[in-house]
Amino acid sequence: MTDRVENPYRSPVSNAAAGGSAKSLEKRLRFVLVAAMYLVTAVTNVMAVLRPEGLLVHLLFPLTVCSIMTYWCVIDARVRGSPIVRSLHWIIFFTWPVAVPIYLIWSRGLRGLGLALVHAVGLLAVSVAAYLATGYLRYGQEWFNVFAR
Repeated sequence: MTDRVENPYRSPVSNAAAGGSAKSLEKRLRFVLVAAMYLVTAVTNVMAVLRPEGLLVHLLFPLTVCSIMTYWCVIDARVRGSPIVRSLHWIIFFTWPVAVPIYLIWSRGLRGLGLALVHAVGLLAVSVAAYLATGYLRYGQEWFNVFAR
């Protein structure tokens, strides 16, 4: 008789409380985290136009992005069935611009590289669109005249 050891990396979400499987909830959470990354990028660029001197935005954005990307890697690894060792969470947190693409390539091969590139371009597009749209809505045509000088 062997005692079953509890997996320390298993999601704390219970099936009964959620009304579904924990894995399906983690898959939805993974999607929500990606959407949150795009939302945080857009809001940060809107705030950069509205309050360029706002120090709080410049401090909260990196911490939020690091947290979202680390949590996304942890949840994705759980969904894929190969949890990330807890000691690597901090490494991912502090090195996420390099660690997330490495994780994607490690977990998905070349498809992961493509996924990283698609999201990098997507985040850049959301960033530029939010910045330019907010500037135009706030300052009108003068906003674009500043770039022409």
